[in-house]
Amino acid sequence: STDAIWHDWIIACLDGSSPCNDKTDDFRKYVINKGLIGVVTAYVTYEMGVAIWKAENGQTTDGGAAYNWDEAAAFHIGRKDLDFSVYTIGGTTTPGSLYSPWEFNWKRDADFPNGVMTHAHAPPIFNQGLLNLRGNSYNAAAVQAAQTQMYKIYAITAIRSAIKYGWKAYGGGSFSDKYLAEGALYWRSASGYLSTFNKTTVQEIDAIFDLNKTTFTLQDACDVKTKVESLYEAANISCKEVGTWKGVEAGTCLESSCTPDGDDTLSDGDGNYVSGCVAETLADSTFTFLSDKLYCPVNDVREHADTNKDVAAVAARLKEDPVNYEAAKTIYTEGLQSSKGGGVFRTLQALAQKNQTGGKYTNVFYSGAVDLYGSTDAIWH
Repeated sequence: STDAIWHDWIIACLDGSSPCNDKTDDFRKYVINKGLIGVVTAYVTYEMGVAIWKAENGQTTDGGAAYNWDEAAAFHIGRKDLDFSVYTIGGTTTPGSLYSPWEFNWKRDADFPNGVMTHAHAPPIFNQGLLNLRGNSYNAAAVQAAQTQMYKIYAITAIRSAIKYGWKAYGGGSFSDKYLAEGALYWRSASGYLSTFNKTTVQEIDAIFDLNKTTFTLQDACDVKTKVESLYEAANISCKEVGTWKGVEAGTCLESSCTPDGDDTLSDGDGNYVSGCVAETLADSTFTFLSDKLYCPVNDVREHADTNKDVAAVAARLKEDPVNYEAAKTIYTEGLQSSKGGGVFRTLQALAQKNQTGGKYTNVFYSGAVDLYGSTDAIWH
């Protein structure tokens, strides 16, 4: 069933049912929180795929392909006012309050400060896609390139997470189940895509991050680094782009050299705006910026962007003492902030249960995961 793709691990940890019934609160909370970032990440790729399909079929009005592309950017970035006197896009101080894929990317950028700043590249990459989806400006190759670059951003972020949290799960010989959960769920945010380059290697990494494990050895942590690096060349990722985790301990395997060193080839996207959109947009303008204040949608997608607020609200309930799983589950299943109108809310559960392989639209992230895990049931189940 499609339920099991994203939903089963999350709902099991919310309910405390198998396979989460004998897990610690830390483990359960990390599966839920990090799993929800994966859910939204997958939905970003779904909306990009819908936009590309619509454009290929002549729907290049702003209410057609551009609308879905705007939705993708909204889900990726989220919506919350940020104090940019404190937070600099391209810097390593992260807000810690957005709970969106964009912030997830930004956090890993901060962890790997000598690598590419993926969060700074994403808004202009989305802008490149939008500019090339509209009317007579439609350029299929440019839009496809923007989609591929976003896939690359997600792959780099998943790889960085695997390296960091593999080491933290090892914990110098003191196993940490919460970091196992964090590494596993973050890795899976792009493992399906990476499996299209080498399925066997990704399966080996999955086995290292088996959520049923009760130990995580030094060899496991070292093998994660070796195996993810073996994917770089085929995935057009370089050691320079990934960078080095700032927590590397001298003399350990994480300090070992990485090949191919390569260059930073992540696209700079397009810094031009659509006609009528300027960098400082008034609140009542047609164009309403998202949290980044860089990507400028041509549709009102503020409610879509508010999905990140539901992820944040779930996390807040999980921080309560005692942990408020019931309230967190209600937000997951019923929604809270992202209105669809008429008193109906967009829900994280609906995003998690969306079948992204059938119908008109293709999505390499989702279809790659289905192929990797053998069935839709097996991906998260």
